[in-house]
Amino acid sequence: MSFFKSIRSWLFLVVMVFVQLGSNKAATIPNDSAVSVLPVSPQANLVVSGFVDAYYALAFATPPAKTRAFTTQPLYHNEFSINFAFLSLAYSSDRVRGRFAAQVGSYVESNYAAEPQFWRNIFEANVGYCAAENLWLDAGVFASHIGFESAVSKDNWTYSRTIVADYSPYYETGAKLTWTPSSEWILSVLMLNGWQIIRETNSDKSFGAQVQWKPSSNILVNWSTYIGNDQPDSAARQMRYFNNFYAQIGLSEKLSLALLFDVGVQQRLNTTLPVWFGAAMIAKYAAGERITLAARAEYYSDPQGVLISTGTANNFQTLGISANIDVALTTNLLWRIEGRWFSSRDAIYPTENAAPRMNDGFVVTSLAFSF
Repeated sequence: MSFFKSIRSWLFLVVMVFVQLGSNKAATIPNDSAVSVLPVSPQANLVVSGFVDAYYALAFATPPAKTRAFTTQPLYHNEFSINFAFLSLAYSSDRVRGRFAAQVGSYVESNYAAEPQFWRNIFEANVGYCAAENLWLDAGVFASHIGFESAVSKDNWTYSRTIVADYSPYYETGAKLTWTPSSEWILSVLMLNGWQIIRETNSDKSFGAQVQWKPSSNILVNWSTYIGNDQPDSAARQMRYFNNFYAQIGLSEKLSLALLFDVGVQQRLNTTLPVWFGAAMIAKYAAGERITLAARAEYYSDPQGVLISTGTANNFQTLGISANIDVALTTNLLWRIEGRWFSSRDAIYPTENAAPRMNDGFVVTSLAFSF
């Protein structure tokens, strides 16, 4: 069976499953010779999953319009809101895999504002084909190959994301070739539309790579790269070169450490290459069977305002700390409390009735359900 027939069959199967879920009746695939049904191997798996993260946050510098500045999660001050929710349908077999997930929430409002309206509610929409043993080709919209943290809060060590996570892609659109030569190594190369975009903004394509090494169950080391021009065709090309590094280390059965470092440069006309970087350290401690503690220290420097332009003398140069308490109420319900503090070189944090200030922070509590 050709690859394209396989894709058509997978899409047909997705439609039939949604019909069955919507009607709560058994759906029957018609015996039509025009429909080519993908043979399901004994290893095939179809999974419906979902996630809802509800939160309430209080910012110390009361922001205008209740919208916090510079970090995207949590977004709103003094308001109950949904940070992120998705519903996903995923299929996998020996040779084919695919996933479609729809999303809503303030995370979407923050990170997808530049996308056309139609695309903003797509979390993932991709299909993959096993071209050879341990070699997969995936194409579509998928989670970024960059970074230690994802959009899904329950999968992260802290509730809110590090600054390096907020200013590197959460998602990307393109094609990815992934080779897993052994249980220790994962190698990927990517061709992308650009830096955290779904719809293309110019005639160029961007490229990325990922190398992940896991020599033991206690150590994981990752290096991800990105290179591309994200300026519109009407503007001069400005190439961006970006590196992301992180390491996850299990120091004991209860204590783990994550070290994160990002560095990037981007062309500017008639000037030297501006450099920005960010670093973070996160410690996680299992205090009990259901209680986990985490602490974070981070620093981010973008003095020429490549990614974060504040209009001040030093732009965004910020130190941050946070502390986190997680309580697993059940196997699929997680309650989290976090306090976070920022201190910047310039007065960049807006307030409702006064001049901007150099310091800001927030406390947030979240209840996250997954199935």
